[in-house]
Amino acid sequence: MKLIPPVFVIIKKRRKMRSSIMTGAAALVLLILSGCARSSEEAVVSRMDDSVQTIALQEVARLEVRDFVRSNLVMCMGLYEGEVYYLQEFEDSFRLFFFHPETGRTHTVTFPRGKGPGEFLQAMGVRIQDRTIMIPDFFMKRLNMFSLDGSFTDSFQMDARSGLDSILDFTLEGETLYYCGMRETLVGKYDVRSMTVEKTVSNGNHDVPRDGDPFSGVSLVKDKEGFLYAGHINAPYRITVFNEDLETVKEIRVENREEYVPVKWAIGPGFTSNAGDHVISTMALHKGVLAAPECSLRIRRQGNRFSLEDFRGTLYVFDMARGALALVLTHPLFEHVSILSVVGMDEGHLVFYLYRQPEKGDEGMNAIVVCRVPPEMKGLFRG
Repeated sequence: MKLIPPVFVIIKKRRKMRSSIMTGAAALVLLILSGCARSSEEAVVSRMDDSVQTIALQEVARLEVRDFVRSNLVMCMGLYEGEVYYLQEFEDSFRLFFFHPETGRTHTVTFPRGKGPGEFLQAMGVRIQDRTIMIPDFFMKRLNMFSLDGSFTDSFQMDARSGLDSILDFTLEGETLYYCGMRETLVGKYDVRSMTVEKTVSNGNHDVPRDGDPFSGVSLVKDKEGFLYAGHINAPYRITVFNEDLETVKEIRVENREEYVPVKWAIGPGFTSNAGDHVISTMALHKGVLAAPECSLRIRRQGNRFSLEDFRGTLYVFDMARGALALVLTHPLFEHVSILSVVGMDEGHLVFYLYRQPEKGDEGMNAIVVCRVPPEMKGLFRG
């Protein structure tokens, strides 16, 4: 099995350091309880202990990943109408690969690489909703929209003069883009039609990041009731809930026994990256149930060299009606992982991406794994 290791160091020339961080060209891989909970209007705190039920996942299918995009890979995969998809990158094109876990059926949609209409140079992510494929290109500063067969339908320019921060993570609802910025925006709200930033929540940074500065970033999902969930990449483990006006509704926290290494910017001659323990780099939400990794990846730095550190993974499941940790999910593959990322969730399936580094006697793994949603988790679904 040929492994394509995920890229998490972005190479930049130092003479363009300031401008490159300010633009989307510096796409980082972000790739990226029960009775003990106490609740208030501000916070719901759960404690990870023996009172939380642990459930082993049942695997349905496993798809080896090939020719994955070389940056921001965790934003370039998903689940739509029962099909798993991920974006492949080639010299002259990009291809969106679809796989149905029950039937095994596969098909691809091809997009040309370039600067013209319907073309893009770097995919910051892929989202599919209402039978529309949406791919933001932050080299060209535009959001491209395609039909499910790959036909180009429209694009919206994302004007830097509007004050739009370089985007690390995003979710779309109609013509509103909710995003996490690379520089100073923890959460922002952007109207793609009028090309205006409607509101932002600051992460407390007001300058170009420097080597060793704390890294502030969140993973985003939005529900149909108007709530935006922001899972923090840096410890402590927490999910901030916003309304559509980006006002904080509450914060969901988990107290566990894990000790996390803080994520910090790693900037030096020829590279812009980060290092530390990425806690919540991805989330999936379905019918009031949210799934997120306990830890997504651990990047270690020695000087100008970076490596992934293996860890034992688990998935947390939250009942968002209470804001409490309800279940912990395990799988034999979680015992030894380098990256654990949630891809998507629907009525019957929970999908995650797993990367394990090759070692002597172990060829590693680079795969998307599909599991059945356990009955205990289905019992939490609303509607």
